[in-house]
Amino acid sequence: MTRDQSRHLLKAYRENGGEAEHFAQALAAAQNDPELKQWLDDELQTDAALRVRLRAVPVPADLRQKILAAVQKQSATPGIIPFYRHPVVLSMAACLMVALGLALYYKSHVRPAVDQAVARLRFNDFTHDAFAFVQSDWSLQYEGGDQEKVREWLRAHHAPADYIKPGGLEKLQGLGCRTLDWKGQKVSVICFLVSPGKEVHLLVINRDVFGDSPPAGRTFFASAGKWSRVAWTDENKAYLMAGDVPLEEIKKLLE
Repeated sequence: MTRDQSRHLLKAYRENGGEAEHFAQALAAAQNDPELKQWLDDELQTDAALRVRLRAVPVPADLRQKILAAVQKQSATPGIIPFYRHPVVLSMAACLMVALGLALYYKSHVRPAVDQAVARLRFNDFTHDAFAFVQSDWSLQYEGGDQEKVREWLRAHHAPADYIKPGGLEKLQGLGCRTLDWKGQKVSVICFLVSPGKEVHLLVINRDVFGDSPPAGRTFFASAGKWSRVAWTDENKAYLMAGDVPLEEIKKLLE
Protein backbone atom coordinates (compact mmCIF):
# COMPACT_ATOMS: atom_id res chain seq x y z
CA MET A 1 0.00 0.00 0.00
CA THR A 2 1.48 3.34 -1.06
CA ARG A 3 1.49 6.50 1.08
CA ASP A 4 -1.27 8.08 -1.03
CA GLN A 5 -3.41 4.94 -0.75
CA SER A 6 -2.91 4.86 3.02
CA ARG A 7 -3.75 8.57 3.31
CA HIS A 8 -6.91 8.09 1.20
CA LEU A 9 -8.09 5.22 3.40
CA LEU A 10 -7.22 6.96 6.68
CA LYS A 11 -9.39 9.93 5.77
CA ALA A 12 -12.31 7.72 6.86
CA TYR A 13 -10.58 6.54 10.07
CA ARG A 14 -11.92 7.70 13.42
CA GLU A 15 -10.46 6.78 16.78
CA ASN A 16 -12.81 4.48 18.75
CA GLY A 17 -14.96 4.27 15.64
CA GLY A 18 -14.88 0.48 15.31
CA GLU A 19 -13.77 -1.55 12.30
CA ALA A 20 -10.14 -1.04 13.28
CA GLU A 21 -9.15 -4.13 11.32
CA HIS A 22 -10.27 -2.36 8.13
CA PHE A 23 -7.57 0.27 8.69
CA ALA A 24 -4.89 -2.03 10.15
CA GLN A 25 -2.57 -1.95 7.14
CA ALA A 26 -2.83 1.81 6.68
CA LEU A 27 -2.28 2.42 10.42
CA ALA A 28 0.78 0.19 10.35
CA ALA A 29 2.10 2.16 7.37
CA ALA A 30 1.63 5.42 9.32
CA GLN A 31 3.69 4.07 12.22
CA ASN A 32 6.61 3.47 9.85
CA ASP A 33 6.25 6.72 7.86
CA PRO A 34 6.96 9.90 9.89
CA GLU A 35 5.34 12.18 7.32
CA LEU A 36 2.17 10.06 7.10
CA LYS A 37 2.03 9.77 10.90
CA GLN A 38 2.29 13.55 11.28
CA TRP A 39 -0.56 14.01 8.80
CA LEU A 40 -2.72 11.43 10.63
CA ASP A 41 -2.03 13.04 14.02
CA ASP A 42 -3.09 16.43 12.65
CA GLU A 43 -6.29 14.91 11.20
CA LEU A 44 -7.18 13.21 14.48
CA GLN A 45 -6.55 16.41 16.44
CA THR A 46 -8.87 18.33 14.13
CA ASP A 47 -11.54 15.63 14.43
CA ALA A 48 -11.25 15.69 18.22
CA ALA A 49 -11.60 19.47 18.32
CA LEU A 50 -14.68 19.30 16.08
CA ARG A 51 -16.30 16.63 18.29
CA VAL A 52 -15.76 18.73 21.41
CA ARG A 53 -17.28 21.78 19.75
CA LEU A 54 -20.30 19.87 18.42
CA ARG A 55 -20.99 18.25 21.79
CA ALA A 56 -21.13 21.73 23.28
CA VAL A 57 -24.01 22.74 20.97
CA PRO A 58 -27.28 22.35 22.97
CA VAL A 59 -29.94 20.10 21.41
CA PRO A 60 -33.57 21.12 22.16
CA ALA A 61 -35.19 18.50 24.40
CA ASP A 62 -38.33 18.37 22.22
CA LEU A 63 -36.52 18.20 18.85
CA ARG A 64 -37.49 14.56 18.19
CA GLN A 65 -41.14 15.19 19.05
CA LYS A 66 -41.26 18.22 16.75
CA ILE A 67 -39.81 16.27 13.83
CA LEU A 68 -42.23 13.36 14.31
CA ALA A 69 -45.19 15.73 14.67
CA ALA A 70 -44.24 17.49 11.43
CA VAL A 71 -43.98 14.16 9.58
CA GLN A 72 -47.32 12.94 10.94
CA LYS A 73 -49.00 16.19 9.97
CA GLN A 74 -47.59 15.95 6.46
CA SER A 75 -48.72 12.32 6.13
CA ALA A 76 -52.25 13.21 7.22
CA THR A 77 -52.64 15.97 4.65
CA PRO A 78 -55.06 14.81 1.90
CA GLY A 79 -54.61 15.42 -1.80
CA ILE A 80 -51.50 15.66 -3.92
CA ILE A 81 -48.36 16.61 -2.07
CA PRO A 82 -46.30 19.29 -3.82
CA PHE A 83 -42.84 18.11 -4.87
CA TYR A 84 -41.08 20.48 -2.55
CA ARG A 85 -43.11 19.19 0.44
CA HIS A 86 -42.58 15.49 -0.21
CA PRO A 87 -41.07 13.76 2.86
CA VAL A 88 -38.10 12.48 0.83
CA VAL A 89 -37.34 15.96 -0.48
CA LEU A 90 -37.71 17.43 2.99
CA SER A 91 -35.35 14.79 4.39
CA MET A 92 -32.75 15.56 1.72
CA ALA A 93 -33.08 19.26 2.43
CA ALA A 94 -32.61 18.60 6.15
CA CYS A 95 -29.44 16.61 5.46
CA LEU A 96 -28.08 19.41 3.29
CA MET A 97 -28.81 21.95 6.00
CA VAL A 98 -27.01 19.83 8.58
CA ALA A 99 -23.99 19.44 6.28
CA LEU A 100 -23.98 23.19 5.59
CA GLY A 101 -24.22 23.91 9.29
CA LEU A 102 -21.26 21.66 10.07
CA ALA A 103 -19.20 23.28 7.31
CA LEU A 104 -19.99 26.78 8.60
CA TYR A 105 -19.28 25.71 12.16
CA TYR A 106 -15.91 24.30 11.15
CA LYS A 107 -15.06 27.49 9.27
CA SER A 108 -16.10 29.82 12.09
CA HIS A 109 -14.92 27.82 15.12
CA VAL A 110 -12.52 24.96 14.41
CA ARG A 111 -10.50 26.53 11.57
CA PRO A 112 -9.88 29.77 13.51
CA ALA A 113 -8.64 27.66 16.42
CA VAL A 114 -6.16 25.94 14.11
CA ASP A 115 -5.10 29.27 12.61
CA GLN A 116 -4.65 30.70 16.09
CA ALA A 117 -2.42 27.78 17.04
CA VAL A 118 -0.27 28.47 13.98
CA ALA A 119 -0.14 32.17 14.82
CA ARG A 120 1.35 31.29 18.21
CA LEU A 121 4.46 29.82 16.57
CA ARG A 122 7.42 32.06 17.32
CA PHE A 123 10.41 32.76 15.12
CA ASN A 124 12.81 32.64 18.10
CA ASP A 125 11.49 29.20 19.07
CA PHE A 126 12.18 27.95 15.56
CA THR A 127 15.76 29.26 15.50
CA HIS A 128 16.42 27.76 18.95
CA ASP A 129 14.94 24.34 18.10
CA ALA A 130 16.50 24.24 14.63
CA PHE A 131 19.94 25.08 16.06
CA ALA A 132 19.53 22.32 18.64
CA PHE A 133 18.50 19.87 15.93
CA VAL A 134 21.57 20.37 13.74
CA GLN A 135 23.79 19.75 16.77
CA SER A 136 22.01 16.47 17.55
CA ASP A 137 22.49 12.99 16.07
CA TRP A 138 20.62 12.75 12.76
CA SER A 139 21.14 11.60 9.18
CA LEU A 140 20.34 12.61 5.63
CA GLN A 141 17.26 11.18 3.92
CA TYR A 142 18.55 12.03 0.44
CA GLU A 143 22.23 12.03 -0.47
CA GLY A 144 23.60 13.85 -3.50
CA GLY A 145 25.18 17.12 -4.56
CA ASP A 146 22.87 17.99 -7.48
CA GLN A 147 20.90 20.93 -6.11
CA GLU A 148 18.07 20.61 -8.64
CA LYS A 149 17.54 17.00 -7.57
CA VAL A 150 17.63 18.15 -3.94
CA ARG A 151 14.82 20.61 -4.67
CA GLU A 152 12.86 17.93 -6.53
CA TRP A 153 13.17 15.56 -3.56
CA LEU A 154 12.07 18.22 -1.08
CA ARG A 155 9.14 19.21 -3.28
CA ALA A 156 8.05 15.57 -3.54
CA HIS A 157 8.10 15.37 0.26
CA HIS A 158 5.99 18.53 0.66
CA ALA A 159 8.82 20.60 2.13
CA PRO A 160 9.87 24.14 1.06
CA ALA A 161 11.80 23.91 -2.20
CA ASP A 162 11.60 27.45 -3.61
CA TYR A 163 14.21 28.85 -1.21
CA ILE A 164 17.02 31.27 -2.06
CA LYS A 165 20.48 30.09 -1.05
CA PRO A 166 23.09 32.54 0.22
CA GLY A 167 25.81 33.20 -2.34
CA GLY A 168 28.51 31.55 -0.26
CA LEU A 169 26.76 28.17 -0.38
CA GLU A 170 26.97 28.12 -4.18
CA LYS A 171 30.69 27.46 -3.88
CA LEU A 172 30.32 24.50 -1.51
CA GLN A 173 29.83 20.84 -2.28
CA GLY A 174 26.27 19.70 -1.60
CA LEU A 175 25.82 16.59 0.54
CA GLY A 176 22.07 16.07 0.40
CA CYS A 177 18.96 16.95 2.39
CA ARG A 178 16.14 15.78 4.62
CA THR A 179 12.90 17.10 6.07
CA LEU A 180 12.10 18.01 9.65
CA ASP A 181 8.64 18.22 11.23
CA TRP A 182 8.57 21.17 13.61
CA LYS A 183 5.30 21.74 15.51
CA GLY A 184 3.27 20.49 12.57
CA GLN A 185 5.22 22.49 9.98
CA LYS A 186 7.54 21.05 7.36
CA VAL A 187 11.16 22.23 7.37
CA SER A 188 13.74 21.63 4.64
CA VAL A 189 17.29 20.78 5.77
CA ILE A 190 19.98 21.14 3.09
CA CYS A 191 23.58 20.19 3.88
CA PHE A 192 26.94 21.35 2.49
CA LEU A 193 30.57 20.44 3.04
CA VAL A 194 32.75 23.38 4.13
CA SER A 195 35.96 21.40 4.57
CA PRO A 196 36.82 17.82 5.57
CA GLY A 197 34.89 17.13 8.75
CA LYS A 198 33.14 20.52 8.68
CA GLU A 199 29.56 20.95 7.50
CA VAL A 200 27.02 23.73 7.33
CA HIS A 201 23.26 23.25 7.18
CA LEU A 202 20.52 25.46 5.75
CA LEU A 203 17.05 25.06 7.30
CA VAL A 204 14.06 26.60 5.52
CA ILE A 205 10.44 27.04 6.65
CA ASN A 206 7.53 29.04 5.28
CA ARG A 207 7.56 32.49 6.82
CA ASP A 208 3.77 32.82 7.15
CA VAL A 209 3.59 30.21 9.92
CA PHE A 210 4.95 32.71 12.45
CA GLY A 211 2.91 35.22 14.38
CA ASP A 212 6.00 37.35 15.06
CA SER A 213 8.06 37.06 11.87
CA PRO A 214 10.81 39.72 11.83
CA PRO A 215 11.14 42.12 8.88
CA ALA A 216 12.66 40.63 5.75
CA GLY A 217 16.39 41.22 5.44
CA ARG A 218 17.30 41.36 9.14
CA THR A 219 19.95 38.90 10.29
CA PHE A 220 20.40 37.36 13.73
CA PHE A 221 23.76 35.85 14.67
CA ALA A 222 24.62 33.58 17.60
CA SER A 223 27.17 30.98 18.59
CA ALA A 224 27.51 28.18 21.13
CA GLY A 225 30.90 26.56 21.61
CA LYS A 226 32.28 25.60 18.21
CA TRP A 227 28.87 26.00 16.58
CA SER A 228 27.62 29.21 14.95
CA ARG A 229 24.36 30.24 13.34
CA VAL A 230 22.59 33.03 11.50
CA ALA A 231 18.84 33.42 10.99
CA TRP A 232 16.95 35.69 8.62
CA THR A 233 13.79 35.98 6.53
CA ASP A 234 12.85 37.05 3.03
CA GLU A 235 9.37 37.76 1.66
CA ASN A 236 8.27 34.12 1.73
CA LYS A 237 10.68 32.03 3.78
CA ALA A 238 12.49 31.98 7.10
CA TYR A 239 16.03 30.60 7.23
CA LEU A 240 18.59 29.33 9.68
CA MET A 241 22.13 28.50 8.57
CA ALA A 242 24.31 26.74 11.13
CA GLY A 243 27.47 24.71 11.29
CA ASP A 244 30.42 23.65 13.41
CA VAL A 245 32.44 26.58 12.07
CA PRO A 246 33.48 29.98 13.48
CA LEU A 247 30.94 32.79 13.35
CA GLU A 248 33.11 34.77 10.94
CA GLU A 249 32.93 31.91 8.45
CA ILE A 250 29.13 31.82 8.74
CA LYS A 251 29.05 35.53 7.99
CA LYS A 252 31.19 35.05 4.87
CA LEU A 253 28.78 32.41 3.57
CA LEU A 254 26.02 35.04 3.52
CA GLU A 255 27.91 37.08 0.94
